Amino acid sequence: MWLEHPSFKADISSWWNKPVQGRWEGYRFMEKLRVLKCKLRVQKREVCGDIQVKKKEILNRIEEIDALELDEPLDSS
Repeated sequence: MWLEHPSFKADISSWWNKPVQGRWEGYRFMEKLRVLKCKLRVQKREVCGDIQVKKKEILNRIEEIDALELDEPLDSS
């Protein structure tokens, strides 16, 4: 899981501590959240890969196993 990635906490800290331009504190906070959201999306995709592709691979593998079982029942032991 991407939350358990070794550099996750350091990345969050570095992204959050980057200075943001703006006078109003609320604006700076919202801008930091926006930047953090974008960075997390990119990191999630880089660390976990495309989940839809992984899902299709797993479903295809299950179909292969089901087809094998129809030809010859799988032994439970």
